[in-house]
Amino acid sequence: MKTKLIHFITALVIYGFIGWLMMFFLEDENHSPWFFVIFWGVSMALAELFIFEKIRNRKKQK
Repeated sequence: MKTKLIHFITALVIYGFIGWLMMFFLEDENHSPWFFVIFWGVSMALAELFIFEKIRNRKKQK
């Protein structure tokens, strides 16, 4: 459980930073660019925790 929490927080920081970089370089006419950064960071961190990790483990087994 501890490792999943650490994995989630790390993924949240990394994907949040990548989302901020996308908003910085793309400069869209969004009303709230921070909503995109937070939503994208949290959704990608959850996907990393529950989906990508399982896919990676299945590929390791083969």
